[in-house]
Amino acid sequence: MRLSLFFVSLIILLTNAQAQSPKDPSRSLRFYYAGASFANEDDVNPRAVFLLRNGKENVAVQLTANAFSRPLDYTGPLPIELFREQRTEAGVKRETLGELKCPDSWKGVLFIVTRNPANALLPFRFYPVEDWAPSLPADHARILNLCPYPLAAKTGTGPVAIAAQSTVDVGLPLGSDIPLGLAVQRAGRWERILSTSILRPDQNKLQLLVFPNADGAIRVVVVKDLPEPPPEPASPAVALNHR
Repeated sequence: MRLSLFFVSLIILLTNAQAQSPKDPSRSLRFYYAGASFANEDDVNPRAVFLLRNGKENVAVQLTANAFSRPLDYTGPLPIELFREQRTEAGVKRETLGELKCPDSWKGVLFIVTRNPANALLPFRFYPVEDWAPSLPADHARILNLCPYPLAAKTGTGPVAIAAQSTVDVGLPLGSDIPLGLAVQRAGRWERILSTSILRPDQNKLQLLVFPNADGAIRVVVVKDLPEPPPEPASPAVALNHR
């Protein structure tokens, strides 16, 4: 009898553990709203506001133009459903606005948000970029050329060619200041779009996102702080040794 009760208790414990374990893996999620104006618009940068379901709760997202959103520890399913809710006399009305897709293997995702007036429900485009520190080697800058034109990049060493719609990891030079130079090739000629230097980030790695603006200008966004994995919990043996 006692043995039967033991096995029943064990089955209940295992069932509860499975029920409490998250069905979807956790990933870091954030947005960058690249604000830009369009002709004949009164509102230069309209509000980017929506809801998404994170695990068992709805999260309100409100993006500020030309800024990063706060990072979100996302535990919901893929693709990510965007929606809005309105309270009516009959209750809460839910309206689906769209979906965000990214590779399931990514543990960190940055969505670049740009204007798309053709979409009446949510007038934005969402472009996913991997945003995870372990995916980038130390002492490197990852340059993502999202333009339909080739780029040339220089970070203190020789120039590096980056084809249109491609990504290249470039080594960083020694020293506290990192020189950065970018040029784009359009209409058969090279145009310098960036010439500066930045203080070496604490992570010793960074990302440069290069993409065209609505007016045709080339925008460069420097990402210095890539999400890191949470620290590993101390093992019970280590915890006991520190008592």
